[in-house]
Amino acid sequence: KLKSRARAKAHRRRYRSVRRLIAAQNFCAWRSAPKKSVSDDLRSGPFLPDGPRATAATMTTQPHAIDSPEVLRVRCEWDRFERGDAIPCLDSDAEIVNLYFEPWFQDAGAEFLRDHTGGDLIVEYARFVEVLGELVGDIGPCLANTPDKVLRQLGVAADLVLKEFLPREQKRPPPTILRLRNATPETPLAALRSDVVDRLVSIRATVTRVGPVKPLVTEASFSCAQCFLGASDPQFAMRMRFRRGEYRAPSRCDGGDCKSRKFDLLRDTAKTVDVQKIRVQQQLDDAKTLDDDAGRIPRSLDVECVGTGLVDKCAPGDVVVVAGIVRVVNAAVAAGRKDRRALQQATSVMYLAANSIVNASREAEAGSSQQKSEYDCQEEEDDQEERALVEGVCRHEDPLSLIVASFAPRIYGHELVKLGLLLGLFGGTDERAAVSDDADADGSAKRRRENDAAKE
Repeated sequence: KLKSRARAKAHRRRYRSVRRLIAAQNFCAWRSAPKKSVSDDLRSGPFLPDGPRATAATMTTQPHAIDSPEVLRVRCEWDRFERGDAIPCLDSDAEIVNLYFEPWFQDAGAEFLRDHTGGDLIVEYARFVEVLGELVGDIGPCLANTPDKVLRQLGVAADLVLKEFLPREQKRPPPTILRLRNATPETPLAALRSDVVDRLVSIRATVTRVGPVKPLVTEASFSCAQCFLGASDPQFAMRMRFRRGEYRAPSRCDGGDCKSRKFDLLRDTAKTVDVQKIRVQQQLDDAKTLDDDAGRIPRSLDVECVGTGLVDKCAPGDVVVVAGIVRVVNAAVAAGRKDRRALQQATSVMYLAANSIVNASREAEAGSSQQKSEYDCQEEEDDQEERALVEGVCRHEDPLSLIVASFAPRIYGHELVKLGLLLGLFGGTDERAAVSDDADADGSAKRRRENDAAKE
């Protein structure tokens, strides 16, 4: 055990020395290479529609894009995200952060970082796209087509700006996650198909089910079950990140000659985040829904809410506007199966990874007093219109036929059935039956029956 641990330490020491030597050589090459001005890069940026589009292949050929200090500082912030999503930090991503998004947050985008101390950064989608569009043009299609990449770039740029104003002894805040409120355009649930997978969409629906809040493990350390690497000292344990909640153990041991494939989970080293699953349903009062999906069961969709800022935001019956990224998962795995045959199935189930949730029902209830007074005035006008309509029906020459014809107009004929349903809806209680019930309540009817029986 001691020999294997010593070999592992020596291996790591040699690896660090080689990496330092390579970094020093790359830094010297970067210092000696010619530099381009920022204005030239801005005029031919990858987001501008007029200039030539820069690709990852062309950017990686530059000497400063290998292990330069600019790239290293971006990658250090890139790896701080706890979700463990497999989004590699390419050299093009580092260049976009350094040349575009970080200067923008320092200048025009500083209004969005006001009073921000890390974590969720909630912004209005329309205002954010308008201000950012002054620098990079129309950012909307980029956000819709590659939301994971663009949101990560923006979050890393915001963290780099915040890092400059924090003292060194202060603990680093959690990484910035951009939350886009009221994203447009809103996509109906009927339009969610395979062409929108991994794209940013916004839906408006009614909540039908809300699950409990559970902890989701995003990172954990493992110790080897054979050579016990990391069992006594978690610093030498193997750290693993779970992508989208998928549990994944190490493939092999890092302890030198040890080739074990059995590992023990160190539960004390796990990092967790709150997660909640809700189910939303198509709105029935939508005119377009009634015309296109008449006679169908309303469509429903599962929404995954990860993070403290997204859980417990709604209750069943609330109308919500959810902006998120469409994901797919194996249908058998979603049903709870984990065997090999289940993993070989190609059928997938679609769900929405929420980026922001706006509870439209609660915001409507929390309106200002002026809006409430205007709503009351409008309600009084509606009452007067309904009263005039009822009076017009009363003055009709045959009001019964008019009411029967107005009931269920989509169903042709069946006047007697409609009349029976209407009589059941507008029926009342017989006055004589009500009087007898009141008498029975007093007990007089019971005493009368007892006297009659006694006489007989």
